[in-house]
Amino acid sequence: MATGKGTFKMYGIYNINKQHEEKDLVEYNKITRAFGVNPLHLPLEWDTGFIKSIQRLIDQKPYLKDKKVLFLNHPQFKYHEKSILLFLNRKFKLCDCCHLQHRYAGLNVRLENVRYILKKDIFRSFYDYVIVNKGLSFLSKNILKIKAHHFIVLFQTTDIDPVLKNPEILTKVLNSKKKVTFFNLLKNTLHNIYESDPSLKIKASIHWPPSLDLFFRVPENYLFDFLFMGGGGRDYKFVLDNRDLFKGKKVIITHCDAARFYTVQSDRDYDKKYLNLLKKIDNFICLNRINENAYCKLLLYSRIILCPFRRIMGADSTCISDALWYGKPIITNDVKATYHLKEHAFFIKGPEDFKSILNKLNDPAYYMKVTRKIMNYARKEYNIYNLLKLIK
Repeated sequence: MATGKGTFKMYGIYNINKQHEEKDLVEYNKITRAFGVNPLHLPLEWDTGFIKSIQRLIDQKPYLKDKKVLFLNHPQFKYHEKSILLFLNRKFKLCDCCHLQHRYAGLNVRLENVRYILKKDIFRSFYDYVIVNKGLSFLSKNILKIKAHHFIVLFQTTDIDPVLKNPEILTKVLNSKKKVTFFNLLKNTLHNIYESDPSLKIKASIHWPPSLDLFFRVPENYLFDFLFMGGGGRDYKFVLDNRDLFKGKKVIITHCDAARFYTVQSDRDYDKKYLNLLKKIDNFICLNRINENAYCKLLLYSRIILCPFRRIMGADSTCISDALWYGKPIITNDVKATYHLKEHAFFIKGPEDFKSILNKLNDPAYYMKVTRKIMNYARKEYNIYNLLKLIK
């Protein structure tokens, strides 16, 4: 029985899957050939100080031996799953977890008080709490069939579009006469849409949660100068136009194959045109999508993060949250996805802004001051364990 005391079983849960990394050897080889570094061999170390601080936070909550909880999760958010189950395993005698897309999938290491179940099994038991992560559509269809005292809904970026297209998804939940609390991981976005609706009872945490593992230590030395967070709506032209500022620097661009998911031909043509030109520059390495461990290594071992957007709307800032979490200076522009970061990111309008920012960050003392400020902000604002204050 977990009592909330004893060894913090973090290392078993957050293991690094080398097999997944080896699938990215083709992408890794691009970096090895250009920069003489094989990311597969780069170490990742656990941040034991931060892990212990989370342990203390969790242990402040009482052990709920008479309560039963169900956690409904979308497999896309596996790091949220690990973080939340870490708490539930220590505080509940019995926790059921169900993945809403796959027939069955769990963590590599089983937790003492966590049982993975199939969707058909969630209607058989009564639960004191049901925590739903990226499962609003499923909940709207099944909330009356699930026997539970309190539903806690984690509202994600991917929940916004379905609700806007079909508001009935949300109203079914609100009108179910069940006790429902929305825990908003997109503070500004959800409030902007539903700020006039008091029935939501929103408990806000941050703007967007990071999408990667949260418990690594930042290496003392960096190996890459710039990591460009590639993907939809990125301004690759800006980087190409200012390529002289990157001479002699090691630049990695991620997710260069994002265009295959676009529905608009002009967007595909834009990415193809400018990425093909960037690929011809020796110190620019363009990578296709890689697994989370590989991506995390590139982030941790990079000095500065680039993420300029070319549209004011629709920008995804999950990657920016990843960089914030690990205290990386972020150079971006003032779009909807970044307007809340005016004091914590560097906004550029043109090459002169860009050059000025790079000059400032070349000062080691200034760089360290910036990274500490960014990390303190991110780890204060981002606290998925805030949702656990709802559990009593």
